[in-house]
Amino acid sequence: MTKKLFIFICLLAVTNFCGAQTSFDDYKKSMDEMFDSFVEEQNREFERFTAQQNAEFAAFVEQQWQLFDDFCKSSSPFSKPKLQEAPIAPKTNSGRSLDLDKVIDFVVKSVPTKNGQSTFKSVGNTNVVVDFYGEKLSFDVNNNLRIHLAGISERNVADYLRSVSKNSTDALNLWKDIDRKSVNFGLNEWGRYLLVKAVAEKLFVSTDDRVMFCFYLLRNMGGYKVKVGRSSLTNNLVLLLAIDNAKEVYNYGFFSFNENGRGVKYYLVYGKDSGSVYTYNLNQQDLNLSQIKLDFDAPLSIGYCDRIRELKINGLNTTIDLPFNSKNIAFLDDVPQTVFPIYFVSAMPKESQKMLNEKFGGLKEQYSAQKAVEVILDFVQTAFDYKTDDDQFGREKYFYPEEVIAYPYCDCEDRSALFGWLVRNYLNLPVIGLQYPGHIATAVCLEEDISIDGATTFNYGGKKYYLCDPTYIGAGIGVEMPNFRTVTPKVIKLKNL
Repeated sequence: MTKKLFIFICLLAVTNFCGAQTSFDDYKKSMDEMFDSFVEEQNREFERFTAQQNAEFAAFVEQQWQLFDDFCKSSSPFSKPKLQEAPIAPKTNSGRSLDLDKVIDFVVKSVPTKNGQSTFKSVGNTNVVVDFYGEKLSFDVNNNLRIHLAGISERNVADYLRSVSKNSTDALNLWKDIDRKSVNFGLNEWGRYLLVKAVAEKLFVSTDDRVMFCFYLLRNMGGYKVKVGRSSLTNNLVLLLAIDNAKEVYNYGFFSFNENGRGVKYYLVYGKDSGSVYTYNLNQQDLNLSQIKLDFDAPLSIGYCDRIRELKINGLNTTIDLPFNSKNIAFLDDVPQTVFPIYFVSAMPKESQKMLNEKFGGLKEQYSAQKAVEVILDFVQTAFDYKTDDDQFGREKYFYPEEVIAYPYCDCEDRSALFGWLVRNYLNLPVIGLQYPGHIATAVCLEEDISIDGATTFNYGGKKYYLCDPTYIGAGIGVEMPNFRTVTPKVIKLKNL
């Protein structure tokens, strides 16, 4: 009975298909029209909301700006010069055991007004092609967003904001495109800023127009803490960006602004360096905005790896052809230098990881934890030539793991970052960084009961960590440089991968 009923229903459906098709097409058309109407209403609601917010903010910005002159820069964490050469370890060693739980952690905590109005081009879109570190990216930008400032006074800035707020849906669509491309490349939030800046530099000739375009997109579409100011020296607009205040940023100057009793650093990232700026103080809307993060949540991949470096793995009696991406390297050189933990946990490109998996992926199963760590430690000690950043670049520069592969030389913190990433990624062992005066090393928790004669160990967080120094050539697990044996290092605590 059930089978016959099923056949009858099928026959009935086939019989009525032709007549039903027209009804379905009408239904689909009606649903499409309803959806389009819904989207239009949502856009109108978004524009009404942003227009009200912008009107309030424009009125606030139009008030006379204050002079801020506490321009500062953070100093390097190295209190003493680095080692000029990578030392070679002796064959014998005498170690020590230290309790580091009481040591302070170095840890990531997660003008006159000009007459006239702002002007903009006619309605329509402009296809903007941006060269982003060698990758050609295309953006459709509505010409109503190509607004030119009439001047750089408070009133001129307020007029710009009133004009651009009329095109918030177009701005949001552009931001979504920028965000999609950022995610595809594995960019951090600083990378989003650089992509916005690249679009601005294609749209405008004037730095002041570029600053305002970046300011509006980052603040109103991205939701980031950003200020626009006017240099007291050059009489040009500057962009001030709140970069993750839980970390130090070493190569950008900043101004500190009071936000509900808490000082927030805003770094001068665009426009000419200035000892003082005119800008506005706290606006209540800014309390809901976010600081720009420097952390990478995914492997950086601006295109594909285009270079290969052959390196020896003595402990496995083999070599590895390790690819890297020259576009990634150019981008990383423009990322603000910050605290050490970021460099220990940022991933290699997927192509590099594939080759590393072939060599190191089986270490955990093939060897004891001690032997596996020794293989990786020897690799980092011997595969790379040592040179300080001052000698190689004339400035301090911390490497992400991929940069260790790309550059001909590296120094202590670079080797430690690569070693730490390899051990955590392929052996799944806990690692901490160790900061000595003028030197960075690491320590690994082997998570097994072993005995290494003369080994330097550290008790931290209820676990026993063995010193591993990727710069001390030939030094095995637990071997410490003699000149640091009387020093208690600071701990560089790393977040989970």
